[in-house]
Amino acid sequence: MVDDSKPLTTSAVPLIDGCPAQGIFYDVEPAAYFSWNAISNSKLHAAKRSMLHYHTQRPVEETSAMRLGSLTHTGKFEPQSLGERYVVMPRYEDQVRRPDGGLYDSPKGSKAYKELVSTFSEKNRDRTVVTAEQYDAMLGMVDALGRHEVATDLLTGGLCEVSIVWRDPQTGLMLKGRTDHWQRDRRLVSDFKTGWDIDGVEQQIENRGYFRQLGMYCDGFELLTGERHTGAIVVAETTRPYAVKAAPLCDEYLDAGRAEYRRLLGQIAECVQTNNWPGVDSPALWTRPAWAVERPTLDIDWSGVVMQENAR
Repeated sequence: MVDDSKPLTTSAVPLIDGCPAQGIFYDVEPAAYFSWNAISNSKLHAAKRSMLHYHTQRPVEETSAMRLGSLTHTGKFEPQSLGERYVVMPRYEDQVRRPDGGLYDSPKGSKAYKELVSTFSEKNRDRTVVTAEQYDAMLGMVDALGRHEVATDLLTGGLCEVSIVWRDPQTGLMLKGRTDHWQRDRRLVSDFKTGWDIDGVEQQIENRGYFRQLGMYCDGFELLTGERHTGAIVVAETTRPYAVKAAPLCDEYLDAGRAEYRRLLGQIAECVQTNNWPGVDSPALWTRPAWAVERPTLDIDWSGVVMQENAR
């Protein structure tokens, strides 16, 4: 158990094999956290596909949705850092003109637009460039979160962007987590997600393994503090009206997350020991899936249709 009353930073604890000793860290830049050599929930997501996927995974290139998520996290939890980390691309598409003064049909494809974007990006290469639409969406989500009673309760009154590192007592593997919000007095770990159709939240929690992530984080905080923790998820829609859903996970769901990450860790530990990283299983025979068999057959009149063989 660590003394969590004393804030730690990466400079306070030396790195051993690319990872700090286990502890709770309050002031860690995202790039530093991502560089730590420890198993995260995202790595476990690859492991769920197969041990081969886990062993050969590479860093994921940032998508537009991921960039908006990072921007919104900063706007909600570290608004004082927005100007330091991000810069908004001007709406150059509204400014460029053809040599004759007319408007382009597709201004973003014009040489003039591309030159303005290139110059702006080079001038601001030390910050992440976002679009005006992304920045407006961030403001909309942050405002919606502030007006949502449950989300406000879950995301205020504690510490933001808390990183943890711990050694799994059963496998000896080093694990890490970075939770959006930690309420120490309530022993509550809350994570904030964006980029969803609000009607598909439950499916995304399951498919993307966020219940597993919270089960893993709660176990990490329990090991580091000696106190049992629970978890919650807050979701904001990325388009108007920026609807919000927020709630704690029930004990059964957290237990399911714990069981899944523990199973995957056991498999990883075995593969580390044998240096054998199996891929996905193959079926004995390919059989037609149930969804294809149950799909209704369309009654199509093929008369008059000329069939041509594709060139190979």
